[in-house]
Amino acid sequence: MWILRRFFDTLAHEPLIDAVAEKVADGSVLGLIRLFLEALIQEGYRLVRPKAGTPQGGVISPLLANIYLAKLDRVLETEGVSFVRYADDVRLLSRTSAGARKGLKRTEEVLLELGLRVNPNKTRLVSIHQGVDFLGYRLIAIKGHLNAYINPKVLERFRDEVRRITRRTAGVSFPAMVDRLNKYLRGWGEYFKRAQVSGVLDRLDQWVARRVRAYRAKRWRNTYWRRYPDQYLYGKLGLVRLYALRRDFHREFTARQRRQPSCRA
Repeated sequence: MWILRRFFDTLAHEPLIDAVAEKVADGSVLGLIRLFLEALIQEGYRLVRPKAGTPQGGVISPLLANIYLAKLDRVLETEGVSFVRYADDVRLLSRTSAGARKGLKRTEEVLLELGLRVNPNKTRLVSIHQGVDFLGYRLIAIKGHLNAYINPKVLERFRDEVRRITRRTAGVSFPAMVDRLNKYLRGWGEYFKRAQVSGVLDRLDQWVARRVRAYRAKRWRNTYWRRYPDQYLYGKLGLVRLYALRRDFHREFTARQRRQPSCRA
């Protein structure tokens, strides 16, 4: 697997605009993209106009990355290298170590043509049996089956964000906090509901519920669970439950599998 070194910081503007222009002929759209790329950013106490790169976290940065790296996709497809990519995060797939090294070498050659370099600290050969991290998931092959888990770092970032939303000094009303929390929980849960972590999600739900009760009570050690039991939180209050998102997905997936026609003769 490989990741580009400081991709969103070093992407040259003019080649990127040229790559977009191959697909988009509207000058006003190209002008808006240029304004987006050259928007002032703060460095310390100064505002500077960037000479390269796209804003990390920007709404169109992943799209621009996909457009710019389309040349790499075409080369790998033409040469029969299996891969999966999202923005600058890519996994090359091979049955042999020799094939993986060959694919990586060819990838590095194409990236140099694009003015990019692979991040040596995050690029390595790994087996699916050891576990491969991709877009927040950890994929591991066990006894011939591919299992998908949530990367532990993602779980820690989840807890950090929930703590930020539910901190007692947030300065927002209880309904406003719950609404903000629900939006985060629903987005996060919809993305990771495919992971094989029902027990983990159940424990996260219990932890989130304690945070919500503590916010309401304005203190962490309290007996507000009696006043606000689960029926109130998930029923009347409408708190999103991660475990329920995964359960509903699993039921729907199982139902679809049963509706599919049998392949047997």
